[in-house]
Amino acid sequence: HLSALYQECVFDKNLIKIIKLGPFNHQIDQGLDLRKSAFECLDTVLDALRDRIDAAKFVPQVALGLADPNPDIKQLSHLLVGKVANFFAEDVAQFYDALLSPAKATLTEKQKENLVQQEQERQDELFRSTLKAVYVLSKLKGIEDSAEFQEINTKIAPQNAKFKQWFQQIKDQDEEQGVPQN
Repeated sequence: HLSALYQECVFDKNLIKIIKLGPFNHQIDQGLDLRKSAFECLDTVLDALRDRIDAAKFVPQVALGLADPNPDIKQLSHLLVGKVANFFAEDVAQFYDALLSPAKATLTEKQKENLVQQEQERQDELFRSTLKAVYVLSKLKGIEDSAEFQEINTKIAPQNAKFKQWFQQIKDQDEEQGVPQN
């Protein structure tokens, strides 16, 4: 039953353990591995058992992943957005704001400064992945009615030079591949 899997997609802050290392506190998310596995299972279920999935119950789990504090789960959820938009385009319409609100939060969170190159690349990859999910949703019917989409599309993405460039690259790659518009 998928409901058991869905329960494992929920971030539980009670599973965060704080370890004191001298003057520093280090957080360990004891539920991370299970949550990550749950989202990987969602991906597999979506590919293998698509005809048995109730989109109205499945898509909210994807939204949970987009709001997860872990960047790996967010990126996996971005891939799931592409799949649910493709497989359940009409059902996804009722979840536009639930999917776009966490995307907006990711794009507007304060960017850390003075990152080492590897951390900067990882942060940039999260932003690119988020923009790709937004782009996939932008091709769906009725998206222009979403206030969250309008804010991302007219304020957040165009006002950040990197975001604007990446969004254009995503769009150009999509057009080069000749993927039909929905």
